[in-house]
Amino acid sequence: MPDVPLIHRALVAAREGDLQGLQLLRKKQELLQGLHDDFGATCVHYAARGGHVKVLEFLLNKCSMRANVRSFVGATPAHDAAAMGKLPALVWLLRNTDCTLWDRDKDGATVLHIAAR
Repeated sequence: MPDVPLIHRALVAAREGDLQGLQLLRKKQELLQGLHDDFGATCVHYAARGGHVKVLEFLLNKCSMRANVRSFVGATPAHDAAAMGKLPALVWLLRNTDCTLWDRDKDGATVLHIAAR
């Protein structure tokens, strides 16, 4: 795992799809639910952006993180998966969580709007 400040290690691991790194951080009790970047994006947002379905499953099912958490601009992880064209992650979020195509960010854009861009 890259040598970055502790507060960001989980975000980097989620972005890179490093499931083993996240499992290690959880074991060491260093994977915090409230962890986010300067824009309010969480590990779940980062995993969705990267299209890492196995990481999403781990974070949501094993770490009890929330799928409908919003960044400071109101984006859910589903918005982020749609924006990055990560269809498998988007479909997984829509089928397995309370994220919907109709969730709106602060600009009023739905997940469907973002996916269509």
